Order: sequence, then C-alpha cells, then structure tokens
Amino acid sequence: MKIIKYLFYFLFILFSCKNDRTQINGSANLAGGEVIRIYDDVYGNLTDSISVKDGKFHKVFEKPHPFIYYFSIKNTKKAIFISPGFDLKIDLRYNPSEDSYHFLISGKGAIENYLIDTISQKVGKLNKTNIYLLPPEVAIKKTDSTFEYINRHLHTSQSLRKYSPAFLEYLTKVLKYNSATFKNQVALQNGIKDRSFLYYLEKMKIWDESFLGMPEYRSFIDSYINIMASRRCDENSTNEEYLDALLSCIKLIPEKSIREHLLFDKIRMFLGADLVANKKHYFDHFIINNTNEKYRAEITEVYLKTLALQPGTKAPSFILLNSNNNPLTIEMLQGSCVYLIFWATWCGPCVKTFPDYKSLASEYKEIKFVYISLDSDENKWKDFSVKHDLHHLNFWLSEGLNSSMAKAYQVETLPRFVLIDKKGYVIQKNAYHPSTKEIRLLLDSLSRKNNLE
Repeated sequence: MKIIKYLFYFLFILFSCKNDRTQINGSANLAGGEVIRIYDDVYGNLTDSISVKDGKFHKVFEKPHPFIYYFSIKNTKKAIFISPGFDLKIDLRYNPSEDSYHFLISGKGAIENYLIDTISQKVGKLNKTNIYLLPPEVAIKKTDSTFEYINRHLHTSQSLRKYSPAFLEYLTKVLKYNSATFKNQVALQNGIKDRSFLYYLEKMKIWDESFLGMPEYRSFIDSYINIMASRRCDENSTNEEYLDALLSCIKLIPEKSIREHLLFDKIRMFLGADLVANKKHYFDHFIINNTNEKYRAEITEVYLKTLALQPGTKAPSFILLNSNNNPLTIEMLQGSCVYLIFWATWCGPCVKTFPDYKSLASEYKEIKFVYISLDSDENKWKDFSVKHDLHHLNFWLSEGLNSSMAKAYQVETLPRFVLIDKKGYVIQKNAYHPSTKEIRLLLDSLSRKNNLE
C-alpha cells in the first residue's frame, strides 16, 4: 500500500510541475549571427538568450501564472503570451526587404496570442490619438467607449472560438487594468487629485503579486503609486521631495514582490535620468530595502553609469542626419553652447510644452537648440516638424530609445534636456526644463561668460 501511495504522490508532483511549464519550440532562418533575446520587463533590462542550432531552438518557462515575455531579434520585438500548459511553435522568418523578422505562431496557445495581438492593436490606436491632450472628461469618455468596444470584440471572439476560462479571466483583467491606467494618466497629466475623479479605483484589487507578469498591471500600479505620491506634493516640490513621497507610498504596500518591483522601478528611473543630486543616498536606500538579487545587480549597474556624464566630462560624440541627409556632429557645434532636446510626438508633456522650447530658442539665439525626435514613425516626425515650422537643427533617431545616441546620453524618459558648453563638455546631464526660470538664469550666466571670453 505504501508503494502505491508514494506512486500516486510522485505522479501528482510530476503532473503538477508539468502543468506549470510552457514549452516553446521553433525554427529560424537567421540572416547572419543574430541572437534571440528574451526579457520580461519585470527585471528591467536584464535579458536571457536562446541558442539556435541547425535552425532550431527550444525553451521551457517555469511559471505558475500567465506571463508576457518579449522576444527580440535584430530590430524586431514581439510580445509572447505564455500560460501553464502551453506548447507553442514559433517560426521566425527573415524579411530582407524590411530587414526584420516575422513571427509565425502555432500550437497550443497560438489563438490566445493572436487575440491578445488584436486587442493590443486596438488599444494602441487609442494611445496614438494623444488622448492625454484632450480635456479630462472627453478623455475619460473616449477611454470608456474604446474599452467597451474591445470587450464586445472579446465576447464575439469567444462565441467563435472556445477559449479557456482562465485565459478569459486573464484578458478581462488585462482590459480592466489597461483602462484604469489610461484614466490614471489623464489624472496625472492634468494634475487631478480629487478622489471622486478616481471613482473606478474603488472596485479594483490594487495589489496582487500574481499579476506582476502582466505588463498592463505593472503600468497600472506604476501610475497608481504616482497618483498617491502626487497627493503628498505640489507643483513646487523638488525631484527629491517627489521621490521621497514615492518611497513613502511604496513602503506601505503589503506584498513584498510588488514593493520591491516598484522600489526598483522608481530608483532606476530617477538615477538613470539623473533626476536627483544625492544619488548615493537613494542607492543606499535601495540596497537596504531590496533583497532581490536581479534588481540589485541592475541598480548597481545604473548607479555606476550615473557617475558618467557628470558636469565637466566630455559629451559623447554623435552623428545626426536631418530630413535632407545633411549631417551634424558635436564637433561642428563647438564654439557655441548646445541645448539638446530629446522628444517625440507621442509624448504628451513634450507636445504640450513645445511652445516653451521655441520661446527659449528665440530668446537665446546664441545657444544652439538641437531637436532630436525619438518617434518610431518618421512620417509623424516630419508632419509635426512642418506643422510647427521646425527646420533648423531638427533630427530623427530611427531606433528611438535603442539608438546609440540615446544610450550614450542615458535617455530613458521624455522629454529630456542636456546642456553642453562651447568646448563640448557637459554642463547639465539633465538640464532644466525650458519653462523654468532656472534655465533662463543659467543661460544668462553662460551668455555673460561667453561675452567676457
């Protein structure tokens, strides 16, 4: 009897473990030397890779909950939804005319990935309407109508194909958190702190560590903690005061994994974008309050990187091409102070404060203002440039945040400003915003200094 008892126990453990696994088998006709990289966004920039042998690859994920992994090869990035029990087949096909790869997915879990792709495209259309620039009431109505339409599409799809209840529950939560994130962002962009505006949060489960693998949930808790911190600050609060408010709010989160994730995410952003002066203080705070080794490794890397681009260091070289393919290098700008503006048409704060950029440029004609767009769509950049009469020193980085220049200047958030002196040395890695009185005081002092020289 004991043998039978142990046998049943062994089989239970075996099949329980197997059900937590997602298998991915695939084939790839690589163009030459490329590596398939995978990352989950929970751990920031940390990546893993899949080796391809004789055109084949295999990967097993041990995850008890549904999860999104990102597969990246060359300039192609693809989100893959995995769930316990999936057995996916991925065929990677290279398109030489576009210099990119196409993912063909089949097997158990393929129709779920197709539906998620379809919904993501519909949500993406809402994002591209610059919804955050609309009046708050209009933005909320537009968000609600868009997600009502997507939910109807989901129910129609369910009647045509039978999806598992677990998958439908996951998708329902995806849409719920996605909709709430849009509304949170509307509140943040418009400085709304009134609890009545945020009524939709009352029926939501805010903290659930089993959803950390869901990108939409991570975006939601990020925007939610920003709202909580904003209630402790005002428009005159410094970056340090705002970060301190964030850290105080994060400390109150009951789930350790969520608490450590948000602590990692916020410290990484503020250190990486050079938003605080006392970097060591916040680095030490992180090390004391976060035990996750992956998070610690990346924050340490970010902290060491912030020691570069400090005032007085040589600004990284770059070559930019304008719409007429005319080049610009940092050497060509020497002899004048340079104010780099990293922006994009999809960045609400960038577009909203664009008049400030132009006002500053017309006020300080001796300063070279260089506009650098990180748009993914070149035509959007060109159309915006024509509409706003941007012809001089206006450039586009086709690879956006992944471009060598964005990485060299450690651009992770937009808008971002860098001030360089006439000899090519960094004055401010994270320069004052064009709308502030501080930037005018600084540029006035630089102008006086240059006149004396």
